[in-house]
Amino acid sequence: MMNKLKRYGINLFILINLMMMARAQFDDKAPLINFIYKPITFVQNYLSLWRGWNMFAPNPLRTNQYIDAKIVYKDGTHKIWNFPRPSSQDLFNRYMWGERFRKYTSDALRLDSKQFLWKDGAKFVLKKVLQENNSKKPIEIILRRRWLQIPNWNKSFIPHRSEPKQEYNTFEYYHYKVGQYDYQ
Repeated sequence: MMNKLKRYGINLFILINLMMMARAQFDDKAPLINFIYKPITFVQNYLSLWRGWNMFAPNPLRTNQYIDAKIVYKDGTHKIWNFPRPSSQDLFNRYMWGERFRKYTSDALRLDSKQFLWKDGAKFVLKKVLQENNSKKPIEIILRRRWLQIPNWNKSFIPHRSEPKQEYNTFEYYHYKVGQYDYQ
């Protein structure tokens, strides 16, 4: 009986992995694929193993985007806190956590359809800010979208890793008022 269960478990594991590999070849916006792969999507999202096609042809993204947080302190000063980005991490952390974290912030935390994540995102920032400097008390965390339109590469060429010549657009999309219980 135990051998049968073990065998079923191994076969299920192999099947799920094969389905995840096959799914990576399909457009993630196709309704039929989403219906067929609904159980697999849950596993992929839980393990942060999803892949998006938004970087590749035929319609690659036309914006460079990220989010950051503006921290407002009790004394009236403020500071910008940046979520970890792969470009600011060492090689090991970039490949272990950086890309997954970037996907989480730019493909989930940034979107209006994922408003339920915003409060937790702000609390995460508060926790990290308090770990860095506990002497100043933040009173508000403001999540901000930052984006830069990528010019048409058929009309102009921008060398890789060069600084943009234009300013990033900024939009403050969530304000979290820090309460007394947040400091505990």
